[in-house]
Amino acid sequence: METDAVREIADLDLLLPTSIVALVIEAASEIARFDGEAGLGIVPFEAVLPRIEAAASVKLEELSAVAKSAAPAEVNDGGKRNPTGNARAMNAAIEDLVRFMDRDDVPVLCHAAVAHAQFETIHPFGDGNGRTGRALVHAMLRGKGLTKNITVPVSAGLLTHPDRYFEALTAYRAGDIEPIARSFAESSFRAIANGRELVEELRAIRAEWQEKLRLRRDSAGHRILDVLARQPVMDAAFAQRELDISASAARRAFAELEGVGIVTEFSGMKRNRCWRSDEVLLALDSFAGKAGRRGRPA
Repeated sequence: METDAVREIADLDLLLPTSIVALVIEAASEIARFDGEAGLGIVPFEAVLPRIEAAASVKLEELSAVAKSAAPAEVNDGGKRNPTGNARAMNAAIEDLVRFMDRDDVPVLCHAAVAHAQFETIHPFGDGNGRTGRALVHAMLRGKGLTKNITVPVSAGLLTHPDRYFEALTAYRAGDIEPIARSFAESSFRAIANGRELVEELRAIRAEWQEKLRLRRDSAGHRILDVLARQPVMDAAFAQRELDISASAARRAFAELEGVGIVTEFSGMKRNRCWRSDEVLLALDSFAGKAGRRGRPA
């Protein structure tokens, strides 16, 4: 890639060392495996992961803000001398990126990493580039069939070592694709490791609940437990719809769960009462913190 202008990448040969290609393929396989596991499990990944990604994307937008002082000027001449030419150059850069995204001869995770880096280099908007760049990654992972059930927090994983991410973007703009591909692969491994820890923690919580609740397995209380890990805040109306039970059965079940400390009533109202599982919420908060925690480069 050239350093004095944003180079077109639609037909770019992505030449990477064999070791990096293998790492990217391994990370993609782990993403697909985790997507299958989590999609069938009790963990509310599809509820919590997009929120984690959204928070991470704000940080990524801050980290990639250097593009505002470099890449946009290269694409559109700083917006000062030739507005018509600037718009034409920006449109061409975006059309080129779309053509690159349409390719089917690039490993999916590497494909998404390069598309993300190119988008951040073009930096077409005054604000929101981080959020859009993050959405672009997940649109590609889903569109190429790598994920089908959940949003793997790849962006949050990048924040574990923000300096590496920043350096990878800088290297990409200098023509070196390897660091951004490696960064995405490594962040995927970190995200999946955190996700599997959450799965095990929630399974342990569910097992403890089972010991506490001395009711028939087909009782409303036991059936609520099967939903509680996925939906840690509920009211009676939700339980009615989810389990097809009466309002009185739902209220009795929540009273039984509250009696053994599994849920807490927090609305303070006599009608339209709401219950929560503090254990599950704490586990989700811990997961979110680990997913987006910054660290020093090793």
